[in-house]
Amino acid sequence: MSLYSQDVESQYLDRLQARIVDFAHRYDANPSEKHTTIFLFPGGFASQLVRAGRAADDGPPFAYEPLWLTCGFLLGGATALTIESGDDSEQRYILPDGYVDFVTLKPYGGFADWCAANWLDVFVVGWDWRRPGSAAADFFLTKLLPAFEQGVAQCHPSPLDNFWIVGHSFGGIIAKHILNRPDNPYVQRLKGAITVGTPFYGYGGQAHRFFVGDPDLNIVEGLDGAEAVTRIGSTLPASYELLFLDGPTYDANARAFAEDPQGYALTQYPSMDAAIATERADPYNPSPGKPDGPLGHTDYVRYPPSYGFDWDLLTAGHEAAKAVSKPLDASVARKLWNIRGVQTDGGDAKDDTVVSQTWARIPADYVADPYRDPIADTLGPGDGVIPAWSARLLGNPQVTTVPGDDVDHMDLMNHAEVQRAIADILAVSDAARNQMVATATTVKIDAAGREDLDGLARRLRLLGSDLTSAARKVSVHAILNDVAQNDPLILHQMHARAFMDALKSPSQKLRRDGG
Repeated sequence: MSLYSQDVESQYLDRLQARIVDFAHRYDANPSEKHTTIFLFPGGFASQLVRAGRAADDGPPFAYEPLWLTCGFLLGGATALTIESGDDSEQRYILPDGYVDFVTLKPYGGFADWCAANWLDVFVVGWDWRRPGSAAADFFLTKLLPAFEQGVAQCHPSPLDNFWIVGHSFGGIIAKHILNRPDNPYVQRLKGAITVGTPFYGYGGQAHRFFVGDPDLNIVEGLDGAEAVTRIGSTLPASYELLFLDGPTYDANARAFAEDPQGYALTQYPSMDAAIATERADPYNPSPGKPDGPLGHTDYVRYPPSYGFDWDLLTAGHEAAKAVSKPLDASVARKLWNIRGVQTDGGDAKDDTVVSQTWARIPADYVADPYRDPIADTLGPGDGVIPAWSARLLGNPQVTTVPGDDVDHMDLMNHAEVQRAIADILAVSDAARNQMVATATTVKIDAAGREDLDGLARRLRLLGSDLTSAARKVSVHAILNDVAQNDPLILHQMHARAFMDALKSPSQKLRRDGG
């Protein structure tokens, strides 16, 4: 671990001390006879991030200001998320700060209310979703839990006598990394880990980001936004951990994938070459692989060479993906529960999640453009982001599927049936379960329609290419003020819509954009 990374962890641990003290006060005030502690790991994009006001060499102390997710992203600023040789952009520390929660965007608000109604003791473990999931697991086991145990030493019974991990989406991957350490004393004390909508074998939206950025985020970075956002994403280690599984892992488990207990089977490898029907486009074993010499404009490649694609990060991402998909040690296997969502339409499974794709090779002089995406998606059952076949660890019998017309990946934790499934796992008595089941409530995020966000995007696209950065911000401000004139909440609702769609594939967004 680099000195910079150690300093980031130290800064984060210092910030968590106040949260530990607050947890201890709430725990002491909890009248429950049987305490249950939940460490909640939010999903990717769902941890709030804050950024130091000055570079590491100019402090401490540091004043931190919100970075992600704020309405300021409409004015640009995504480049601040860049990781340069392992360090944050401009060497200004970026730290997690709980989960995203403001105005109309509350992806865990309903879950938090449900926990409070049932006297469940929750500690939110925000984490930097740009970085490897294993790093968050290491920090939790080696830094946070020892500090937490010391900070709650006066609480009785000990909050760690009955503690659980709940991980949503990528947060569930962190839970798997934690369970991969069965000899750790905290893992031995852990009662169990519950994953909700977790992509154990990757998901279809990730690979697109190496080619086209993100249609929503591209807009706020100007006319060259697709190139800018593609470059940013290529610097983030986590970007390389969420691709569809490698061929050998599929081959070793093909029968298990085909025999899904609820019928959400994967019957063939999910990433195939667009031109050669029998050839796999394995994200982790690409053909052709890393160029061993200079490329000419007539050469065709699997990954774009001009936007910072990092082959070392791909190798590390492959190792991380294999660690997530490998079977658990027998000593902890019964500690894992998987909950997955499936969108329905009138009770029937809805094909609105990317379940497989074809992938065309690109010329070496490829230009990032969301309308020239070399990856084509096939839709099938899932929660709108994670295919149902990827959201359970093979071999784990403790799987609950939550179908529903109102299921959506980003606010799964606010869904009543997910809460009831968690109640079935956590309840220590019939009375406790009945109470938790009765108080479960679905709370949908108040988000604008996709058409509203697309309308704003079209207006932003019309801004002239000759504008300076300052002039562009003035023009964007004017557009936002005009949009909000008749409805002060609409910008927050558009913000919520962008968040709800953040992990979706460009094909899922652009098909509604008329583009």
